[in-house]
Amino acid sequence: MVEYRGIDLSQPMVAAARARWPERDISCRDVVNDPLPEQSVDYVIMNGVLTEKQSLSHDVMAGIAKELIVAAFNAARVGIAFNVMSRHVDWERPELFHWGFDELSAFLSERVSRHGNMRLEARGQRAGARLCGRAPSARWPAFTSRPARPQARADGG
Repeated sequence: MVEYRGIDLSQPMVAAARARWPERDISCRDVVNDPLPEQSVDYVIMNGVLTEKQSLSHDVMAGIAKELIVAAFNAARVGIAFNVMSRHVDWERPELFHWGFDELSAFLSERVSRHGNMRLEARGQRAGARLCGRAPSARWPAFTSRPARPQARADGG
């Protein structure tokens, strides 16, 4: 049986999620300052959590992202998945958090796990990472970084 648990720092987002899924466990929590118990969930998935920095500097946002990723990984028994905006693009928007592969992979290898993978998605605009660092396996080899397979475009281009 799969059980989902939702956690958000924003009370309005928690209220909206509870209204949509009243039967789910959804709570407001700062998982960095009030972390979940170690290895208390199987997976942590953070989609869109680390894509915007608004007026924060890159370094401040990177520090926040690193703290959040470490907290998520500590809570997970199996692994985590998250996405950020890539620096390998033709443009960067100042309100978005663009994190380069080199900086991200160095942090992940040093502070989180050497087991997992990263890839570029959405025509090179977003970088995704999946990590499992308890032990290497065929599914979670030593940390690798690779571009996603090219996707065919509808216009044939």
